[in-house]
Amino acid sequence: LTPTINEQILEILMKLWSKPSINEKIIKCGIAQTGFSKQIETQKSKTNIEFVQGEDIYPYFVSSSNKYYPLHLISREKLKDFVQRKIMIPGLVTNLYCGYDEKGRACGRVYYITESESPYNLFYLCGLFNSSLFQFDVCCYHSVWYENKKEFFILKRGKRHCH
Repeated sequence: LTPTINEQILEILMKLWSKPSINEKIIKCGIAQTGFSKQIETQKSKTNIEFVQGEDIYPYFVSSSNKYYPLHLISREKLKDFVQRKIMIPGLVTNLYCGYDEKGRACGRVYYITESESPYNLFYLCGLFNSSLFQFDVCCYHSVWYENKKEFFILKRGKRHCH
């Protein structure tokens, strides 16, 4: 970190602060109804769409899954989102990471941000979410969630390492 702020650094900070923030409304969740996994098919057809779950998402990419979900079970709004390029974040993780979906896949209990709704370039967000800076923040957040507020205070003061 820079101990002093000169005019060049101030200019960069002002540009960053003036950018739109990520509104929580653009972060959406895939198909998460009880029993959705019973509907997954293994054969591609004209009546289904490729489907991924958290286990198919890796930092920076989403792998093909050979799983498919029936189109008639997906709302029009979700289908419109699913066919777009997007970043996908697994729903249950201890370290934040995301993959970039360029194929337009449906997803299960996975969070996503579509290209059309993001105020930022998805590659930028992917790099940011996969950075070590975000790993630390999420790890500390989980420490707060599973432990207590006193522990959070200790973490913020840097007296304990976050794993």
